[in-house]
Amino acid sequence: MKIHMGSTDYRNASPMMRDILVRHLKTDTIEKLQSDVYSLSNEIKELRKEVRLYEGIKNRSLKIREIMKSMNERQNDTQFNSLYRNAER
Repeated sequence: MKIHMGSTDYRNASPMMRDILVRHLKTDTIEKLQSDVYSLSNEIKELRKEVRLYEGIKNRSLKIREIMKSMNERQNDTQFNSLYRNAER
């Protein structure tokens, strides 16, 4: 059993008309793909900006965490030293 591909218009068209139909479809497909690529490229560009923003926020948060840890250690040392001095008196 032979399976026919394409529309009846294509199958009934002359060879010259078939070439025209194929070229027209290829042009439409290429233009659609180019449009899709352009649209997706813009979406990717925006998402990359968000990723950079989130990475910056993460890095700043880690720095703040380190600073707060350091401050807590200093505060604990100061409190310990005060208690130690008061205990010596």
